[in-house]
Formats: sequence, C-alpha cells, structure tokens
Amino acid sequence: MPTFIAQRTNWLVPLIVLFVISSLPVLGQTITGTVYRDFNSDGKYTSIPSSGTYVYGEPGVSGVIVKAYNASGVASASATTNAGGSYTLTVGSSSQFRIEFTSLLTGDYESFRGTGSATSVQFVNGGTSNVNLGVNYPVDYCQLDPLVIVPCYVNGNSTGTGSGTAVAANRDVLISLPYSSTGDSPTENPIALNSQLGTVYGVAYQREAKYIFTSAFLKRHSGLGPGGAGAIYLTKSSGTTYTHSVFATLPTAITAVTAAGSTTVASNTTRGLSTSAASANYDPLIFDQVGKAGLGDMELSDDGTELFVVNLGDRKLYRIPIVNPTSATPTPGTITSYTIPTPTQTSGSQFRPFGLKYYRDRVYVGGVTTNEAVSTTVSFGVGSTSNTPLITRDTTGMKAVVYEFNPANGSFTTVLTFPLTYKKGASDNDQTGSSRADRWFPWVSVQPSYPNPTAGQLPNRYARNDLANASHPQPWLTDIEIDVDGSMIIALRDRFGEQYGNQNYGTDAPSTQLYRAIAPGDILRAGKCSPNVNQWTIESNAKLCNGVATLGAGTNQGIGGENIIMPML
Repeated sequence: MPTFIAQRTNWLVPLIVLFVISSLPVLGQTITGTVYRDFNSDGKYTSIPSSGTYVYGEPGVSGVIVKAYNASGVASASATTNAGGSYTLTVGSSSQFRIEFTSLLTGDYESFRGTGSATSVQFVNGGTSNVNLGVNYPVDYCQLDPLVIVPCYVNGNSTGTGSGTAVAANRDVLISLPYSSTGDSPTENPIALNSQLGTVYGVAYQREAKYIFTSAFLKRHSGLGPGGAGAIYLTKSSGTTYTHSVFATLPTAITAVTAAGSTTVASNTTRGLSTSAASANYDPLIFDQVGKAGLGDMELSDDGTELFVVNLGDRKLYRIPIVNPTSATPTPGTITSYTIPTPTQTSGSQFRPFGLKYYRDRVYVGGVTTNEAVSTTVSFGVGSTSNTPLITRDTTGMKAVVYEFNPANGSFTTVLTFPLTYKKGASDNDQTGSSRADRWFPWVSVQPSYPNPTAGQLPNRYARNDLANASHPQPWLTDIEIDVDGSMIIALRDRFGEQYGNQNYGTDAPSTQLYRAIAPGDILRAGKCSPNVNQWTIESNAKLCNGVATLGAGTNQGIGGENIIMPML
C-alpha cells in the first residue's frame, strides 16, 4: 500500500508542474511593435542600420500613445513609444485585442498598409510582435537623388552691361546640382544670371508648380538685382529654360537701423561696384548695413500657398499669400507683417532676426543679440598675428533666441535660448591666442584702422589681422531646420564673411590693402528633452538631452566644451 501511494504521487507531480508552466506565459503575454517614419510610404519597415554605414533607415517615432482594448471595449494596457519608436503592451492574455495608435504629430498621416505596417487600428492576439505602424509626413518625401538649389555670389555690379563672363552681370548666381554630387561632377545646372537676380539668400520651392522663390540679400562687394533690397523673385522653369520676375517687394527692407542712425541701401552704381567681376571695390556704404537691411531667410508653407520672410530693415516677419499658386500667373495677396519680440539684452545691444523654418503649421524665427553698441569692453589678449591685445565690446549676455510663431493667432513663444559666449571651433587653427578667432564677438560697425588702431576704436583690431588674411567672427543665426527626430538644427553664419570678400579692398579708400575673409560658421543641435513641453534645449558636452556623447566629444570646443557635430577644421 505505501508503495502504491508513492507511485501515484510521482505521477501527479510532473502533471502539476506542467500545468503551472503552461499557465505562466499567459499571465505575462505582451504585444510589441514599432511606430516608424515610412519615408517612401511603401508599408515596409527599414530599420536604422548599424553605425559606420551610409545607408539610411527609417527612424522610430516617439510620443505615440498605443492602447489595447479587450472584447468588452475596456482598455487593458497603454504605452507610449520611446525614443526608438518601440512600445510594449502587457495584456496578460492570448485573447484578441483592438490596438489603437493616437497622438500623432500635426501633419503626420498613416502610411500605406504593407508587410511592415498596418493601420492605426489593428486586431491582434496577445503575444503578437511586430505590430507596427508606419507614419508619413508628406513634406519629408523626395526623390532618390533630389536637386539642390544653391545661391552663388559674384563680385561687381549685377546691372552692368557687356558680353562674356568677365562681366559680373553675366555670371551664374543660382544653380542646381544633384544631392549625390561630389567635387566638380556632375557640372552644375545654371538657373539664373546675376543680371536677373543679383544677390539672394532665401530659397523656397513650390513643389506642385515647380516654382522657385528667392529673397534679396545684402552682401558687400556684390550687387543687388533689379528689384533692389526688398525684392522676392519668382523663377519658373520650362525644361532647361527659366524665366524670372519680381513677385513682391517689401519697401522697408532698404532701410538699415544702426547705432549711428538710419541709412538707406544705395544703388549698385552709387556703391562703386564695377561691371568687371575681377575688379576690386571699396563698397563702404554696405559695411554696417550687412544683416540690418535687405531680406533674411524665407520659407513656404507645407501646402505651398503662403510665403514667410524676415525683413531685416524693420525686423518683422512677413506673411505673403500666393494667389493661384499653381497657375501660370501666381500673384501676391494681401501682405501681413508681425512684430518679432525683442528678448532681454544688454544695454546697447540689438536683436537681429534672420533664420526661419516652417514646420507642422508653425514658423520658427531665430536671431541673435549683437552687443553692437555696448559701451563696456573686454580684452581677449594678444595673438600670433599681433602683440597688441584684442579689445572688443563686451560679449556678456550675447545669445541666440528662437521663437515659435503661430499663424493661426499671430502669437510668438520663446522655445530656445542659448549663450553665444562659448568657445567655438577656431576660424584659424594655424594661429595661437586671440588670433585663433575661436570666440563670437559683438557685431562690428566700422573697420578698424590698419596698421595702427585709432584710440578708442572698437574693436581695436581684428582677431586675425595678418592681412590680407583676416578673421573676426560675428554670430548670425541664418537658418533653422527640424530633423526627422524632432531635434532642431541651428546654423550660425559668420557676418564677417559678408562684410569682406576674397582678396578685395577694405572700406578705407584709396588704400589698396586687400582682405581675405576667413569666416566659417557653426552648426548646433537642440533637442526636445521633455516631449510634452514645447521647449528645445541646446546641446552640451557633445550630448543632446544628456544622451550618449557623439564623435564631436574631445574637441574642447562647443557649448559645454564639446560639439555634437564634428567641426570643420
């Protein structure tokens, strides 16, 4: 009898263990997947490849809310996609659930259904993986090798006459080239001559009609086009043939408000610009007007019906409706202007806006505080090109600011602020001390006397001053982009490069001393560290939102001591 009982017990134990083990997975059943950017909208998920390759993948989308509902319509689990776009729903059952994806960003749409993506409502059983959703922001789409449209700048008078490319008016100022271009191959495609547009900066492309809009830009030594400092040009294509016209004009762009008072942009002839592209010129009237007159960056709304542009003269944001935007004869509608806020700044400083980005029904406007007339001074010491200490206006308080503009109600909100007193990548790595030009300096209004500085003149010399070589970095926030992960990319241009040319004269006629401006800028990245807070935070120590440091670490330059994006050396 005892032997029989022992045999029954041995038979029941594995049965009980088997029952317990088979029940455990049900208690922990999950549903997993990824929300990703389906750039080509093919319904297939191409994951981000391992580092070290140049193959692009489709990144995940964070902040999407995913919920599972049971057969009774009760929410059984909820999750929010992480930075990589992935999520996990613990449903605890292998039953069927309704999965819903919500809180997509404004402008995002469900991609086409395919092998790697279904719809924003799916029915699956607990334990299912790869429950993915592809989303598409139509503006992200482009062909495999899109054309890049690039403005070029030519020395001399754009309105001069004559034949051949020795004449400034006959040189190309707007070109296109494939994104895949390297070196001189393939040859760029000419779009516009200097006589047709002159100097322009802002470029906006109307996809439906294939129209190009460009905005006038003030640059010393280079002439403006036929529309003057406030012109917005329209370029139409017919095969390889292009036509150009002035689409709209902002009259107040011709006036620069400076510390010395208001001045008006002169004609190319009055500026003393030669018809020859090879002739040096002085062009002294423009020196302090750079960044203070003309037009800044320009953007087109996602639907192609409105232009936004910064007027550097009155420092306002302009909104220009495009009437019949895809017709053969688009015209500007009623133009509206909005006063861009002025941030707190040091006495004697001015806020100079320029950069723009249209993104998901908002316009981002960026600018810098220049300290251009601050009375206090600071010494940056001697350098390898001068034993005289560099004295400039005080840099304290210099900063960059980005506002978010809501076209629906005309309001501005500050979304990014960061200092411009950091040690940047040197303009001149082959120099030492202040001659390295590894700081941003206040905007310069008057060229320092050379070779002997005038007492009290600020700055008393340029950071690098072994002329013709010259550097004196002045920050200018000229472009904003929003990456696919929602981070903001800030382009800082060096204003010094627009105040001088390449082997061209200074402002002090009749001196024939030449100046060769060495003026690299900087590229910075800002992250939205709290997805539910409408604020970006600038990179620090080669990290974004305290994440993993990039290869820019260890350079001893940039905000926090390092750069996320490797500087150009």
